[in-house]
Amino acid sequence: MKYLKIIWQNIVKEYLVIIRKPAGLIFWIVLPFTILVVFGVSFPGGFLEIKRAPVVILEDGNNQVLVDSVKERISSEYFSITIKKGDDSILRELVAGENYMLGIYPTMSGYDVKTFIVVDNSNPLAEGPVLNTLTNKLKGDRGVFVERINLYKEDFGFVGYLFPGIIAIGIMFISLNVASMGVIRERILGSLERILSAPSPLWLFLISKYLAYIVLASISGILVLAAGNILFNIPISGSIWLVILLEVFTALPFIGLALAASIIGKSEFESQAIANFIAIPLMFISGVFFPVQCMPNYIRTVAEILPLTFSVDALRDVIIKGLGYSDIIYAFGALSLYALLFFILVILIFRKRKK
Repeated sequence: MKYLKIIWQNIVKEYLVIIRKPAGLIFWIVLPFTILVVFGVSFPGGFLEIKRAPVVILEDGNNQVLVDSVKERISSEYFSITIKKGDDSILRELVAGENYMLGIYPTMSGYDVKTFIVVDNSNPLAEGPVLNTLTNKLKGDRGVFVERINLYKEDFGFVGYLFPGIIAIGIMFISLNVASMGVIRERILGSLERILSAPSPLWLFLISKYLAYIVLASISGILVLAAGNILFNIPISGSIWLVILLEVFTALPFIGLALAASIIGKSEFESQAIANFIAIPLMFISGVFFPVQCMPNYIRTVAEILPLTFSVDALRDVIIKGLGYSDIIYAFGALSLYALLFFILVILIFRKRKK
């Protein structure tokens, strides 16, 4: 009971500090709304040309010649081609489960060649330039017919594709900046030294920080979630509670980074610079605006292991694809590991300062 009282007092203190200077908090809450509106109004149809788009061609044992012909026709810098064994019954499952943009199954229909293409229409970049380029290459001869099959019933559009990523970067920014500002203010006021010299355990102080900022980050994410649904009619295909849980896990590693930056930086400016130096590159290479699969290999290798990438992918899986907990458990595991590593780092840094 004593520890619960200490935690509660620290949480209340955090909110009082924020309320005294609310400008920073307001800015970071408004930021994701601004990004959502700008992209939703200015680029509703998308605008990016992509290369190395991942596509899969199914070979069932009877269509080897057709598969070779399709591969020869579409081989170019635009596509990264994989050939797998199977028939059209597993094509949708392959595209949905292994993050291919397009799935291709060529077969004979009388004297004509009929090519079924399953399109991941949750990604407007796939159903735009990628699909157009592919169909143009396949329709070169007479007697070749292409039938498009959408993977999902809903039409999400470009803003729908951005939507989960905007939620994730909003949580990242508010976690990094507001959490670091809270500790910096305590350093300036001298209260941090008093807290570190107090007899209560260090982990109580840190858990109070985490809980306070998790609530703020989650509220920010929920507001953006509601805004996307109301303003742009973006459907939430999966569980809202699972989305909120993902928002909590997304905040954890970035709160840890913020607390570490707030102690490493010698001033408020330095700590904020460290936080933004981490956040801004992550925003552009974690698949928020541009598919990670289409990035150069040297960037993709790094991007695929970043915490924001796990969060963006998992949020897309739930919001757009309607997947459940068992399908995104990899993201919870990765984000938990990052959170644990950064929590240990924060404890080590705070203990060093305490000495």
